[in-house]
Amino acid sequence: MARRSFATNFYQLGIPAAHLMLITGHSTEKQFFEYINIDKKENAKTIAKQIAILLTKQTTGSNDIS
Repeated sequence: MARRSFATNFYQLGIPAAHLMLITGHSTEKQFFEYINIDKKENAKTIAKQIAILLTKQTTGSNDIS
């Protein structure tokens, strides 16, 4: 898997940008998001998805982070 694909796929799976930036070497989120070609709309979808997962876990009492 190439570095760009790795970063894009794992960001979309919910790995925080800050964590991925440590791997890719980007110093700003702006650089990182330009690199992985995530536009604002796609970024909003990813964040909304992660919030929904967290809220579901919170209401069901699940502490599992998987």
